Amino acid sequence: MKNFFVFLFVFISVFSYGQIVNEYYSNGIYKMMSKEYIDASISFTNAININPNDSLSYKWRGNAKFLLTDFEGAILDYSKTIEFNPTISENYYNRGISKFELKDYQGSILDFSTAIKLNNNNDLYYFRRGRSKLELSDYRGAISDLSISIDLNPNKVNYYALRQIAKQNLKDYRGAILDLEIAIKLNPTNTNFYITMGFYKIELNEKESACLYFSKAGELGDSKAYDYIKQYCN
Repeated sequence: MKNFFVFLFVFISVFSYGQIVNEYYSNGIYKMMSKEYIDASISFTNAININPNDSLSYKWRGNAKFLLTDFEGAILDYSKTIEFNPTISENYYNRGISKFELKDYQGSILDFSTAIKLNNNNDLYYFRRGRSKLELSDYRGAISDLSISIDLNPNKVNYYALRQIAKQNLKDYRGAILDLEIAIKLNPTNTNFYITMGFYKIELNEKESACLYFSKAGELGDSKAYDYIKQYCN
């Protein structure tokens, strides 16, 4: 009988311990959904203080810190999560984004590359690695990654918009134009696309076409377009 009561006491203690952790964690998630990121971080910290092996609380506290622009703090929490779960690609992706925000582009590429090794079917992973490569002037590497992103998800306008920037840096204006044409189909109200297209046409000595793109940007409300028309089209 004595052993039974000992067992019951231990069971109740463990249950209560877990229940407290879950309450802090659940409250943290609620605060995240309410965009109360400071309070969320506090709740996840309380959960971690009770259970230092609570990997999910580290992950979500990292998310809260990221949204509070505490990127260094986010990296520490994501790194802790990786210690507990080294085979989950999302953890490396999250840490990579935080490193990108700190302009640690090489570090972010390493994390995105690990994420890709663990899950090579996620278009965002290639897109983010391509962005980091673009920042390091690795234009061909960026194009390669962004092309994979597009193959995996051909309906994301940002993918074409970023790839055309990489092509522009290589002076591949024809290739950049092809990407912008698709970007315009996906987002026909973005005046920057028409303005940029106009300048590519100027580079290629296609003045009439350039002026039509400037004019379209003006129709959509971009006042700068008329300055370009005065400069290049009259």
